[in-house]
Amino acid sequence: MAQFVMPKSGAPILVWWPATINEPHDDGVVEAKTMHVRFQIVTDEDLQTLLREGGVAAVLGRVVAGWKLKDRDGADVPFDHFGEIAAIPFVREGLFASYLDCSRGAPRKN
Repeated sequence: MAQFVMPKSGAPILVWWPATINEPHDDGVVEAKTMHVRFQIVTDEDLQTLLREGGVAAVLGRVVAGWKLKDRDGADVPFDHFGEIAAIPFVREGLFASYLDCSRGAPRKN
């Protein structure tokens, strides 16, 4: 097992993480899909402040630093579409749950 090394003070902690998005379909079917997101880990204090002041949308606006996302035609979706994507409730919930797993070092669930 590798030894933990303290990050440099003030340096952002950035992590590529697989986010699970549970996409709803007709007849109550939900399909789990994955997108790769770059999260910036924030302190618990910052997380609580963001939640209190702006909710989940404010948290995601701060912690999502990039993504690897394709559209239905296979083209890259630019990160400047983040607001549009994060406005979709099931996407927002999937991103937030995945950020919480990432920030606490939870192993990916299969």
